[in-house]
This record gives sequence, structure tokens and C-alpha cells, in this order.
Amino acid sequence: VLLVEPNYKNKYPPMGLMKIATYYRNLGDDVTFFKGDLRDLVLDDTYEDLKIQLYANDSSIMWEKYKPHICMYMKKGLRDEFDQTPLSNENVIIKSLLEYYRKYFYKKEYFKPENRKYDRVGITTLFTFYWDITIETINFAKQLCKTPEGVMVGGVMATILADRVEEATGIKPYKGTLSKPGVLDDNDMIIDTLPLDYSILEEIDYKYPASDGYLAYMTRGCINKCAFCAVPKLEPEYKSYLPIAEQVKWASERFGGKKDLLLLDNNVLASCQYTQIIDEIKKAGFTTDATFVEPNMFEVAIKNLRDGYNEKAYIKRVVREYKMLIEKMGSKIQDVYDLLESNNLLETYTAKKEAILSTYETLKPYFDEIYSKKRPRKRYVDFNQGIDSRLITDENMEKLFEIPIRPVRIAFDHWELHEIYEKSIRTAVKHGHTNLSNYV
Repeated sequence: VLLVEPNYKNKYPPMGLMKIATYYRNLGDDVTFFKGDLRDLVLDDTYEDLKIQLYANDSSIMWEKYKPHICMYMKKGLRDEFDQTPLSNENVIIKSLLEYYRKYFYKKEYFKPENRKYDRVGITTLFTFYWDITIETINFAKQLCKTPEGVMVGGVMATILADRVEEATGIKPYKGTLSKPGVLDDNDMIIDTLPLDYSILEEIDYKYPASDGYLAYMTRGCINKCAFCAVPKLEPEYKSYLPIAEQVKWASERFGGKKDLLLLDNNVLASCQYTQIIDEIKKAGFTTDATFVEPNMFEVAIKNLRDGYNEKAYIKRVVREYKMLIEKMGSKIQDVYDLLESNNLLETYTAKKEAILSTYETLKPYFDEIYSKKRPRKRYVDFNQGIDSRLITDENMEKLFEIPIRPVRIAFDHWELHEIYEKSIRTAVKHGHTNLSNYV
């Protein structure tokens, strides 16, 4: 299964794809997440096919060491890169393999139906002003799927402009949320209720600005039907309460804790279960005095490698941890650098799970020392989509003060509401909410 987010800049990770990743992992499937230039994904897949052939012809060489040269040759056809590959000018089979896969990549033979790797390809969409890059991504990614039926397109843009997306790509999008059982397969799993798979974010180089928080909804939809708003199309049914404490607990145990809680509710004050929502947030660990200490992410990665959970993601994470260790401690740990170098653990493309686990006990004390120095930081809650000024009262603002919310985002949707809006600001401040942000 290949899950793709187009290579636009955005602040928040793709929650829909993170739930779909959990879904397919629960089914026992092999899931890959990608955000970037899709030609780089194809290049990497082509290299993996070539590597199998190279080892079949000469297993005495660690071919992973030469991945940068091999990939650059396949991508650019540069003779210097070809010459850097062992036996390229001595062994006729190795030479032929390199030339064959260079031609395979250059002529885009990976698009041929018989060469396609993925059984399912899912592409998310976001804002309509990302139209060009999103359509280009869909039309490229769909050619990597074995069957047209295996291609899935969903998300905001695909829901709002479903007919136009289908016309431009030939793929009929999924509209709205995956909130019913059996949407993708014949089973009773409801994808929208599944916990997020944060591990897929370790697979990519892109860093989301809002990556140090749990992402969740505690309500869905909105009771208003404002003409300018897409929410009635995206989430037509208002759901007044979605518990999150168990999901936060599960995510912490599997992926390591997050400092903040980012809630993407569209109108939380409209919920008749608002009091339960605030109490649930407190239950999840976000009380007014709550602090957070960054977990030992080296240990989190090791645990997931031992469990066999998204190994490619956590090999990449471990290598990042090694580089952080070297950067922080430098020449004081020359023996550590030598150990990593001798075990080929300084680069993701040469690092292997067995070597990571075999050196774990030696390296563990260094990471324990670094992470033991982490200091507590204050936690915050953010209802990121804003709250409705028309629904603000003394009671709900007092209740809101029981959680460490920062900022309080109050929506100012119509000039006709300016008196109500001004009153809502004063009410919020009266109950201690002095960190404000406003949607206009």
C-alpha cells in the first residue's frame, strides 16, 4: 500500500492517511508513506529491484554502500557515478544490470502495467489552490498501482471539487470522512475512528511545523451552514462527542508522547457534551498545571524495531538519533563514532535492523544521559479551527479555563456580529483567557 501526500507545504500532518495507515497495518499489509518528488520514490523502488539482482550475482559486496552512486547513475546517466560502482567495468553481468536499470528508469518503464509495484495507492488532497500539484501527483501516482480500482483519492479538495477531480484524473474520489464500515474493503472497521499512525511521519524528510502534538477531533461538523464554509460538505453530520483519552494513551505507548494537543473541531461549543469534552481532555493528561518531558526516542525506535512495527521508519529514526548524539557529544565519543561507522550505521541506506540491535546495549547509556537532561515544558491545548463567538458564555469560558488552552481562537465571521464578538472577548478575558487569536 502506497499513501501519498502531494509535495505542497502544509502545517499539519495528513490525519486521514495516518488513519488509513493504521487500517491497512491492522490488516497485515505493508504500508509506505511518501511526500516529496514521486520520481525519487520510483528511483528508490528501482534501486531495490536492482539491489536484489546485484546480490544474486555477487554477495561479497555490501551494495548498499554504493546506493548514492547507483541512484545518481540511474537518474542522470553520469559515467563518473557508474565508475564508482564496484565491478561496473569488470563484470559484464554487473555492467549490464546497471545499464538495464538506467534505461528502465529513464524510459519510465515502471509505468508499464506488468512493472507496477503497489496493490493500493491512496492520495490525499488539501486546499483547492493546490490544484495543479495535486492533480499532477494523482496522475503520476495512479500509474504506480496495479489496477485502476486500487487507486483512492480523498480529502478536502477531492470532496469540494469531486467532479472536477474525476474529470482531470479519471479517478472517482471518496467524499467526506470514512465514517462507515466497509468503505474500502468488506469488513466492519470504521477508519475515521481508528488511532493515527504517527510512525509514517518518520519515513519522510519533510518536517511539519505542528508535529509535536497529538492530532484529534472531539466533535465533527458544525451546526451552522455558513455560505462561505466547506465544513457542511466535508462533515455534514454533527457529532457531539468523540473520546480521545485511550487514543492518546495508545499513541504515547507506541510512538512516544507528544507535548501538545491540537484539536481540529469546527464548533466545539455547539456540543451538548461540552463538559464531558473538557473532562476528557484533562483525563488525557492536559490539566492546567500539566508538563511534558520529551521521551527517549531512541528507546521508542528500538522498541518498535523489536516489535517489527514499521521497520523502515524506525531505522530512519534511529539513524537520526545517532547523528543527534554525534552532534551533541562530538569528539568526546570517538569510540561511538567508530562503532557506528564499522557497523554501517551512519546512513539510513546502509543501516540494518540487526546491526542496530546488536549495538544497542553499548549505545544505550549515551542516550540515557542525553534524555535524562531534558527539562519539563508546559503543555498546551489548541482548538485550532476556532470557537463560535455566538456560543460563548460565562459557564463555558470558566470550564475552558480548566485546561491549558493557548491561544483561545474566537471566530469573527460576519460584521453583523461585532457586538456579540466584542462581548465574547470580554467574557473570555473575564475568566482568565488573555492569550487570544482571532479568525476573521
